[in-house]
Amino acid sequence: MAGSRPNLWLAIAACMALAAALRVPGLTAQSLWIDEIYSVDMTSWPLGWVLSVQDGHPPIFALLHKLVAGWIDPEIAGRAIAAAAGVLAVGALVWLATELWDLRVGVVAGVLLAVSPLHVWYSQEGRSYALLVLVAILASHALVAGARRGGWRAWAAFGVLSLCGLFTHYLYAGVLLAQVIFLAWVGGQAALLYAIALVMLVGAASVPVLGREATSFVGEQRGFEWLALPYAGFTYIAGFGLGPSVEALHRDRSLATVAREWPAIAAVTLLAAGCALGLPRALRGAGSFGAYVVLWAVTPPLLVFAGSWLRDGAFNVRYAIAALPGIVLCLALVLTAGSARRLALGLCAFVALSALSIQRERSDPRYLREDYRSAGAYLAAHAADGDRVVVAAHYAIQGVAHYYRGAVEPLPVRPVRSVEDAAANLRTLEAASGGRGVWLVLAREWDDDPVGHLEAALGARGVPPATRFPGVRIFHLAPSQS
Repeated sequence: MAGSRPNLWLAIAACMALAAALRVPGLTAQSLWIDEIYSVDMTSWPLGWVLSVQDGHPPIFALLHKLVAGWIDPEIAGRAIAAAAGVLAVGALVWLATELWDLRVGVVAGVLLAVSPLHVWYSQEGRSYALLVLVAILASHALVAGARRGGWRAWAAFGVLSLCGLFTHYLYAGVLLAQVIFLAWVGGQAALLYAIALVMLVGAASVPVLGREATSFVGEQRGFEWLALPYAGFTYIAGFGLGPSVEALHRDRSLATVAREWPAIAAVTLLAAGCALGLPRALRGAGSFGAYVVLWAVTPPLLVFAGSWLRDGAFNVRYAIAALPGIVLCLALVLTAGSARRLALGLCAFVALSALSIQRERSDPRYLREDYRSAGAYLAAHAADGDRVVVAAHYAIQGVAHYYRGAVEPLPVRPVRSVEDAAANLRTLEAASGGRGVWLVLAREWDDDPVGHLEAALGARGVPPATRFPGVRIFHLAPSQS
């Protein structure tokens, strides 16, 4: 390992400080989204429920969330865990890259992960994804120690961390697969036997818990699309704040939607293409662990993508986020393999793109999370006793109900496939209102009404939104209209 210990610790501290500056401020600025609310609800469940619930996710994050929620507000606890894991992951990656190559690569990798829009996003979300990234980096530390120096302690640590990864998210299996492929490729009978034994141990330990849940990782609302893989590659570099917004893609997943964001797409594509062209040269000087980081970068996304294809389900970028450190290490190798000028220009380009993406994620309504918190507060202040609150889409009901704390209903007719369905919904709501007011909340309504017939029907009736928040519109059908 090149570089003195004091310099390494100074680099780790500096990169972690940068990471904390991007993750801690504004941690609670946006309201919780649906999955986070589910995690918050789990903190009040009995321990047996947390361990046995069949929801497609293993229990480690839920147990940690429940533990921390014993000291602080559960709504803050989940995001605090994610932020802490995100900051620690940056320091751990500096250490790993320095251990593998030198301090220069370590610092560049640390800066790239610290400013990564995708990593910042999931470090501010109270779910398991930031923790998953941290475990993947720590397990890779143990892998390096085991492959280089051997010894039962390193392999025991590797086994324990791999189990932790799998029980943080089942699709950590993609990282484990990359590690087994690497050990088989570099040779070494003992290392390979350790890896095979680990896989058998993981499989045996998982049987009572996983069942069919381990394969329930694809979205059920949408089908498989080939565009998902290049979109995933784009988000690994640019996050969600550049290119088409998630809402725009949900509403219209055509090439026309993508083409409207061509400046950002072109900039990211050129940057990624330049790095891809430089990767073979960088790997020639990176040794056998250069091959490992490539496997780490590509195996988890390909595994999730293949599963989505086989099950005809939607590919979710977050399910392959454990590959992000591998991608960052590949980028760091490319940037540090050339001249100081190329390093400076490349790093500045990545930092500029990241800054723009993070800024838009936090200030542009197109990219903000749905603001269920403001919607709930508005309804609590304006809905009269006995008023009905109806939410489209069904998926968003839990989010509105969490902040409104009153009765919330789904659309009478869903999904809305035609103008007639939209009209039938309004007629049913008006007929059943019984002289009461009806509040219709549209949030992620593309799941129930992908074309937008419902909002068009409201416009045709001359009913404007009573108020708007990011990702949410609220309409009031007054008693006189019923």
